[in-house]
Amino acid sequence: MGPLENDQKPTINHLISWAESQPELLQDWFEQELNDLIENAPISHQKKLRGLQFRIEMTKRRAKTPIASCIEISKLMYESFYDLKNVLDDTGLAKPNQSTNIKSEKAKVLPFKQKSVNNSDSG
Repeated sequence: MGPLENDQKPTINHLISWAESQPELLQDWFEQELNDLIENAPISHQKKLRGLQFRIEMTKRRAKTPIASCIEISKLMYESFYDLKNVLDDTGLAKPNQSTNIKSEKAKVLPFKQKSVNNSDSG
């Protein structure tokens, strides 16, 4: 599958084909879509989005393998969500739900019997 007509969006089959046989075409398409997304964002958000794009690109370049890149980018996302959660918790804007409003239940702790250890080293 080759390039698309103007304004035509690729199907999943196009993306798979590009990934397998023309990764540079897939990368070009991805970069164009990302740039279009940032350019169509409110001007007040564009600088932050470009900064995030830069961080992600640098993370990808530093990674030794594609899977390492994916893991590091996932860590960035997790840290960002964690920071947002903390801000929401601190400002009281977070709505309580099951994940943040967990009730602790008491449980009976069962003792384990220790095995007796024979000390055969005496001698």
